[in-house]
Amino acid sequence: METSTWSEALSELAEAASAAFVRFWKQDIVQVGLTLGMFLALAVPLLLVLLVLWYLDSTGWRPASGFYKIGMSPDDLVSGATMYATGFAAFFIDTNAPARGPGPAD
Repeated sequence: METSTWSEALSELAEAASAAFVRFWKQDIVQVGLTLGMFLALAVPLLLVLLVLWYLDSTGWRPASGFYKIGMSPDDLVSGATMYATGFAAFFIDTNAPARGPGPAD
């Protein structure tokens, strides 16, 4: 009967357990980490947009009337004619135009 039987058995058990844990880590847990990393990488653009909107909201910024007409002067006939010719005038609302509809009853 050998005296080192139990110590050898315990060391083999510890080596087998650590090898099984390392194999499990490399096969399964690394895939979970890669999946979470890819999710975060794909979420970064959305997070950036949310941060910009959050910043704008924290400064109290609100779009004013005529916000979509930046750079257009009211008497710019060339751009106005071009917009009407191309059909883009439907997207721009003239807030200075008189109201249409029936007038007050006189």
